[in-house]
Amino acid sequence: MTKHEYICRVCEVVAAKSDCFKRRVGAVFVNTDYEILATGYNAPPRGFKHCDKRGGIDGRVDDEGTCGNPCIRTIHAEMNAVAQAAKRGTALRGSILYCTYCPCKDCARMLVNIGVLQVRVMDMNDDGGFYTLGAGDIDVVSWEALL
Repeated sequence: MTKHEYICRVCEVVAAKSDCFKRRVGAVFVNTDYEILATGYNAPPRGFKHCDKRGGIDGRVDDEGTCGNPCIRTIHAEMNAVAQAAKRGTALRGSILYCTYCPCKDCARMLVNIGVLQVRVMDMNDDGGFYTLGAGDIDVVSWEALL
């Protein structure tokens, strides 16, 4: 197993921690030696109730049968990983982000400001972040392309 394959698997395990029924997303920041700097998955803020399959904490659902599109309750995996790094005093500038889903526009703007070198994604679906990352000179590469 290569270092790349190892981090991909770790990212999938991190995503499995999410109990979001809409989409489970994992994020892992590594340095250029593939050492793990921080991990995160999509979840509500600490101490907040989690959504249930009926939709949100109040049982409301949108037309798609989910708690919102985009979800209004969850902190994205990338943001949770950045928060973990901040709590530990770990710098993410010059890091590589592995993510199971392409970051959204807001997360992409945050990654540009952090100074991430590259984003490697399992699912290249685009929530608007792909263009933002490119405009910020951050390459987005699929996991498969690196195997």
